[in-house]
Amino acid sequence: MKLIWLGHASFRIETKDGFVIYIDPFAGDDSEYEKAASLILISHHGYHHLGYEKVRMIRQDDTSILTNSQSAYELNGIRGVVGEKYEFGDVKVKPVHAYSLRPGIGVAKGEGLGFVVYIENRILYFAGSTDLIPEMNEIVCDIALLPVAASRTMGPEEAAEAVNMIKPKVAIPMYWGSHVGTIDDAELFKEIVEEKTDVKVLIPKVDEVVEL
Repeated sequence: MKLIWLGHASFRIETKDGFVIYIDPFAGDDSEYEKAASLILISHHGYHHLGYEKVRMIRQDDTSILTNSQSAYELNGIRGVVGEKYEFGDVKVKPVHAYSLRPGIGVAKGEGLGFVVYIENRILYFAGSTDLIPEMNEIVCDIALLPVAASRTMGPEEAAEAVNMIKPKVAIPMYWGSHVGTIDDAELFKEIVEEKTDVKVLIPKVDEVVEL
């Protein structure tokens, strides 16, 4: 499996069989957005997570879109229900909770989603726009993509606590370097996690291909 961080919360994931997933298509250079998406996952309706032009660039006639209710209505996609499991060929996706614990800041409960993706005999967790929420106790995964920006989501310390809770094999910080957060947030997250756990932290550069 190849994973490319496109910036902020945007990722491209490709299996060895050529199944292409885009998550929160917004950030990054247009060159990484090909009309090749098998599946598009959109966590919520925020402008820095749903780029309509990017969706048009990657969407094919048979592309599936799984997202929250508002975005599903606008894009004629599938409304993701928390706890349900959706099958797209060999890939399965379960939407999970993602929300802020701070009233008026970030995404309210019920408005956003995280995604647990079952892919190539591994489980990938995209946390979405979220604080450290109790529902993370239920997450089991091999790879965790976690926000570290602090302003509207978990910061580095809370994200490190999430790693302790979830216990993935690999953790990748996101939500830094463009709209919010800096490389310092990602590096602090890495420092805390690797000091306290055996979890490997990867901090990819934008557009870098990571083999997982």
